[in-house]
Amino acid sequence: MKHKDLTGKIIGCFFTVYNELGYGFLESVLREPWRLSWQSKVLTSPASTQSGSTMIGKW
Repeated sequence: MKHKDLTGKIIGCFFTVYNELGYGFLESVLREPWRLSWQSKVLTSPASTQSGSTMIGKW
């Protein structure tokens, strides 16, 4: 798998939030906990994503 490490971190963030909050929440409720989990586990420095010359996101 090309991005095995990153995929594992993403799935880990999902399960961290799921294990803390349980099931039954809407995605809109889970966005902030997922974001916080992602920031603490995956992002180590500011990053940005571009598509061509268009900025898609900045973290």
